[in-house]
Amino acid sequence: MILAYFRDFGVLKETRKEYWGIQIVNFLDCTFYFAMLTIATVFLSEDLGLSDNEAGYATSIFTAATTLMLLVSGLYTDWLGIRKSLALSMSVMLVLRAAMVGLAFLPGLPHRGLIASGLFLVMAPFMAAIQTIFQSSCQRFTTRRSRSAGFNLWYLFMNIGAAAGGYSIDFVRLKLQIGNVHIFTMGVITAALCLVVGMTMVRREDQLVSPDEPPETKAEEAKVEHKRPLEILKDVVREPALRRLLVLIALILGVRAVFTYLYLLMPKYWLRTIGPDAEIGALNMINPIGIVIGLILFIPITNKFNVFSMLVYGAMVSAFALFPLALPWQIFGGAIAHAHYLMALICMVIMTVGEVVWSPKLNEYTAAIAPKGQEGTYLGLSLIPWFVAKTVVSLLSGHMLGAWSPPSVEVPAVAIVAQAQALGYDARKLGENLSPATLTNQAPALGLSLPSLAQRLDTNAVTLRAEQGGVDVAAFRKQFNPEGFKSSLGAYGITLAELPKDAVANTDPAALALAFKNISRDAADQIMAGRSASPTVHVSLQFAMINRWVNYWHSPAAMWLILGLYAFAGCFIAVFLRGWLTRGVRLGDPPKT
Repeated sequence: MILAYFRDFGVLKETRKEYWGIQIVNFLDCTFYFAMLTIATVFLSEDLGLSDNEAGYATSIFTAATTLMLLVSGLYTDWLGIRKSLALSMSVMLVLRAAMVGLAFLPGLPHRGLIASGLFLVMAPFMAAIQTIFQSSCQRFTTRRSRSAGFNLWYLFMNIGAAAGGYSIDFVRLKLQIGNVHIFTMGVITAALCLVVGMTMVRREDQLVSPDEPPETKAEEAKVEHKRPLEILKDVVREPALRRLLVLIALILGVRAVFTYLYLLMPKYWLRTIGPDAEIGALNMINPIGIVIGLILFIPITNKFNVFSMLVYGAMVSAFALFPLALPWQIFGGAIAHAHYLMALICMVIMTVGEVVWSPKLNEYTAAIAPKGQEGTYLGLSLIPWFVAKTVVSLLSGHMLGAWSPPSVEVPAVAIVAQAQALGYDARKLGENLSPATLTNQAPALGLSLPSLAQRLDTNAVTLRAEQGGVDVAAFRKQFNPEGFKSSLGAYGITLAELPKDAVANTDPAALALAFKNISRDAADQIMAGRSASPTVHVSLQFAMINRWVNYWHSPAAMWLILGLYAFAGCFIAVFLRGWLTRGVRLGDPPKT
């Protein structure tokens, strides 16, 4: 039985070098794509100074445009062919990624956030084209017998790239301790490699046919007709199966959105609940690594189950993954960071099991009902749940984070005083958790003007004061990220570009950061002594959660509960409509034994 299990992989021998070339491109591009998607809102906020809402809107522009371009990109792929579409898309993406790198290294350039949003917008049609190129290639460069394994292997390569992308984030941020922009530097390199691989390995575009197919079947399978885009569009609209596909797409939208939360909500959620050193790349690696393992085991037995059942019930499992995050973190025991790491692990494992089951089957289902010459268009439609989910979630992500997972929480000053006396925490701990708004508000009471701090910085005095306050200055300087710190200065009303050149030249960013630590401790002393400059104080979300200053319905847990219930609802409706959704469509039921 074990030998028969592994013998089923033999169908992939029927594919030729074009298929494998596309999978190499798939891996390289997905390494950048998933890293970029994970870091996009963090990059826009930390490096370019946009707020949560503004970063969400910028990402929404990109994802909405990509969604709108999906149908067009399918037409474009079917019309130009795979090789030409790949060359054009990757060439443009290389230029746009290089432009994003250049933008990050021009801190004095006005409206950088707006320019970055424009670059994302221009990327959208080519990003959509690349997705349909990958899926059209899986249809074109596999036989009927190897198609299911081919789609699963495409998904496997995509997730290996996603795992590599997750690792690259932590490597850039935590190991090299350089700016988020270097994710885009990596993207320039991967685009260049994709061009080389695509042009050397993708030579033919005719439909691959198994050698043991009957002659008439071979002739029909191998025939690929390149119609004009408007002709393809008319044919697609007339297809009765299209309505059922669109209804199914709408019902699983909530489940597909689960995967967008990994990139649009969870990075900032983790940074705010676990802490600024949260290994967000490692956490996002759990899902793709699990999928790689699951698909290796799953590919040989993929044809033994009903496609629709796998779609719907696998989607239910993925929807259930959000519920561990909806539980109060205290249930998991230990410190808040440990609890949220454990919650993330459970969530990712459940999500991965569901994704292995259902996600590749959506593509196989769509390819099976696509008429000849319209594979790119239909497969583009199958990507709509992914891109619509990203559009909606990115549009609302800033608002959801603001409502349930903000960077800071407003707490009555008297509550802080009472809690400090009851629990005995010191000014240093409170100071580390004060928001920039509170620190700026408290500075006048200390006789300070934060915007002028950089102009009269005494590095030696600041360092001595920090050491006296218990700060390990050597360790702090070793871990310090100057680029990230400079981008955060705007919250304190400091813009280095507006300072005199001699002041900027003499400013030590690490010393300035230490000065803020000292001031934060002094401000915390005043607040704990009952001399707050305002009746309320803004503290970090994590600190507020530890001290139970946030009720359940205003905590991140409530956000995950609501999103999980929405995802489940669509799956139940799909089960109820199974008869109509599968009417007249060959779903590849498992063979009877």
